[in-house]
Amino acid sequence: MSEASWRTHRLELDDQTLRDWDAVVLASGPDGIVLDTSAFYPGGGGQPPDHGVLLWGGVQTRIVDVRKGDDLYLIPAEGDPMPTPGTAVRGAVHARTGWQQTAQFAAAQLSQHLPGPDLLTADQRLGGPDRHRTFTLHVEPDGSFSVVALVWRPGQATRIHDHLTWAVVGVYDGQERESIFRRTDDGSDPKRATLRLVSERINAKGHVTVLGHRGIHRIDNVSSRPSHSVHVYGRDIGTLERHSYDPVTGEIGKFVSGYCNVLRDEDED
Repeated sequence: MSEASWRTHRLELDDQTLRDWDAVVLASGPDGIVLDTSAFYPGGGGQPPDHGVLLWGGVQTRIVDVRKGDDLYLIPAEGDPMPTPGTAVRGAVHARTGWQQTAQFAAAQLSQHLPGPDLLTADQRLGGPDRHRTFTLHVEPDGSFSVVALVWRPGQATRIHDHLTWAVVGVYDGQERESIFRRTDDGSDPKRATLRLVSERINAKGHVTVLGHRGIHRIDNVSSRPSHSVHVYGRDIGTLERHSYDPVTGEIGKFVSGYCNVLRDEDED
């Protein structure tokens, strides 16, 4: 059974900061406990599964592991009570590897294993004439992280944008200028933002950058030849609706980047 057929709605994929929520038990038995909604991350990409508790009927069930199978199973501590199907529970995550540790781990691994120029085909390495190109290398089936390669021809640039998750960027060929921005408004207007440029640097081959959930940046190629980099994200970045920012008008736009080597449903016609 694929993860798409799981009965549990994965809350932590919608909000990685969520720590407690209400749920209903769908099944319980030797394989574990299945909830209708859960924020317990089952692990993946070098990150261990979450631990926590389920509170119900005046008792608690400690969750010591989360496993993927034909459903998402929460594994209780040995000897703890098992809630029966239909029981209303309160879930709470107590131990989770923070995004900082995950991103730093990804950055350390990427620094040690940056690929060579042959990561992409010869045609892909050329990029596109109209804009930079994004190629998917790996997307975790549950959408919890993705790895992509980006190519810029000289003079090409991204829009100023966010990721809504952590991001790690490693340059493996050429040079890229990265401009980091920070919002200085209170965020109360969903359509407008005030940005301040806080840093700008030329990232050469071997440089790795880490950005947090609120990171906003722009990358452009100011060199005379194509540049190439690998990007790792804490979500399926090509399907995630994100924000672009106009530095002059302050207007906030929305976009879904997609992948140049994956045909989206709306492109099939």
